[in-house]
Amino acid sequence: MKCVACNGRTVVSSTYQNADGITKRRRECAECNYRFTTREKPEKAGVELAQGWRNRDRIEQSERIRKRDRSED
Repeated sequence: MKCVACNGRTVVSSTYQNADGITKRRRECAECNYRFTTREKPEKAGVELAQGWRNRDRIEQSERIRKRDRSED
């Protein structure tokens, strides 16, 4: 990752994860010694369904299962 102050190369000095699953990384620029924290939050994965060759909709997996079960009835 690049430094937010000078666009230089950064080094991760520490990493920790809280109870919510958010990963925090403490970074330091190797060039200007600026320190900052980044946060990474995991995203819930969706499923992509192709409905026609150009139309793609992202829907949640539970929605896809619900539609499948409805069509089997």
